[in-house]
Amino acid sequence: MTLSYRRMEKKDIAELTKIMKDAFDEDTRMHTDLKEDGPNGYDDGRLLGKLLDLKNARSCVINDDGQMIGGYTVRINQDVSILEMLFIDPIYSSKGLGQQIWHDIEQSYPEVITWMLETPAYSKRNHHFYEKCGFKQMGERRYTHDSVSFVYIKHLQKSEIQVKTYLEDRDYDHILLSCQKEQWARFYTSQKEAYKKALRHSITYVAYDKDVYSGYIRCITDGFFTIYCCEIFVDEKYRRQGVGQQLIETVRQAYPTSSMDVLSDNDSFYLANDFKLLCHGLRKQPR
Repeated sequence: MTLSYRRMEKKDIAELTKIMKDAFDEDTRMHTDLKEDGPNGYDDGRLLGKLLDLKNARSCVINDDGQMIGGYTVRINQDVSILEMLFIDPIYSSKGLGQQIWHDIEQSYPEVITWMLETPAYSKRNHHFYEKCGFKQMGERRYTHDSVSFVYIKHLQKSEIQVKTYLEDRDYDHILLSCQKEQWARFYTSQKEAYKKALRHSITYVAYDKDVYSGYIRCITDGFFTIYCCEIFVDEKYRRQGVGQQLIETVRQAYPTSSMDVLSDNDSFYLANDFKLLCHGLRKQPR
């Protein structure tokens, strides 16, 4: 068997949809009383069409000795990259192809250090497969009463960044420059002294690569029950290297019995770091 990959095109959708339907229906029959089921559009081409149009995504056809046997879609992000879809023809299952395909995907994106995916809570075969590939279940998402997905995460490497738990004069300038880069609230730059005071009276940790500034985190706490993450910033050239994860973990180690809350539109990053979705924002529970 010789696996190869190429970019998916619209002309592939009809043939791939048949394979996708067979794959989802087999998994459904294996784990439920239904004969066929899958995500919206899995059986009529709408799902693959949507994946092809997905921003920052790459959809590929999987061939074995020139024969189309499946496909995948990945979305490469700055912090956490997403495996949106991976499926192969059921006649090729249990032959070790899945692990080889995942290995090839990882090798195709060496810059990614954290992968995330969702898979149906009922699909024990999928759970076993992704755990064999090095993923760990980090939580779940409930879409309806009877529609639940497990969230799986895989961290490939850790940064050698050092995190300082105290502030020096140079740190303030680095943090203020970060705020300017992100175009955060004008207050940060127009009221520098007031913001420096806020930094001193917050939990503020700064990350350095030797002597090169790479990011910071600022939190406030009641000292007992809750830590609120006000800001977390990682310099662009240090993103996707585990710096954000290390900053969060340093705070968690300092306050191991407190939950950690944040409001953010970057759900994937926080879910990858063991936060759970709330009605408003996300929370990381104490261990």
